[in-house]
Amino acid sequence: YMAKRWCVLNPDVEDSEELPESIDYACSLSDCTALGYGCSCNHLSVLGNASYAFNMYYQVKSQKKWACDFNGLAMITDQDPSDGTCEFPIMIDYGSSVILHKGLLEIL
Repeated sequence: YMAKRWCVLNPDVEDSEELPESIDYACSLSDCTALGYGCSCNHLSVLGNASYAFNMYYQVKSQKKWACDFNGLAMITDQDPSDGTCEFPIMIDYGSSVILHKGLLEIL
């Protein structure tokens, strides 16, 4: 797995007209189905939805620093923002697994 880092809405952001567009962008390039009606994260507030969307995009982009900005709306944290039944996932680091498996093959 990748490092325990998440991308969340910056708490210093009061109200931004860019927020709905940023959430739409993040969800168009990642999986935000957990935010849907009857799903595990449908109880989140609009701010929680933003954090979930930003994190999913950040994880899909392999936790690259540039993938957690959204025009200053987001920030990286090492505090797990998961909330009850709503888990904010960390993606699997495929590159490290390949290197590890290659090393094991060399040992065998």
